[in-house]
Amino acid sequence: MAPGGERRTIPLREVVLPHQCPRPVRMDVLSRTPYFAGLDPDALDGIDRRMRARTVRAHEHVYVAGEPADALYVVAQGAVSLAHVTEDGAPTLTDVLVPGELFGAMGTLGEPVHLQTATALVDTCALRIGQDDFRAVLRERPVVALRVLDDVAA
Repeated sequence: MAPGGERRTIPLREVVLPHQCPRPVRMDVLSRTPYFAGLDPDALDGIDRRMRARTVRAHEHVYVAGEPADALYVVAQGAVSLAHVTEDGAPTLTDVLVPGELFGAMGTLGEPVHLQTATALVDTCALRIGQDDFRAVLRERPVVALRVLDDVAA
């Protein structure tokens, strides 16, 4: 109790519910993602089953530069910034990603570590696919493999 016998109250922070990423949203965003655009609903369903939805709170890192690169991500809802740290330690914004955009890296695609730090700008749902699952998609969907090959070659 506060001095004088008065009850002291402390305001609570606003309670934020977990970010939702329902299946219709995931399917829509996958259909607009460059690697998966134009695939039939069954193919998208197979890719969605291999993805893991991850809620990332505003200002939380998805990954940090220098960490092992073992997954690709798709922004399903929200926004993610990519930043490179300069030699003097200053972060430099290099991109802002919105729903449907891919980010991340994989050792199997030539990037053993993340070169940038990815940070949620707002509460975000990111779809994550690991290397083994992504390789399975490439084997099952040659059109995706060709798109990835074109992207890596560019």
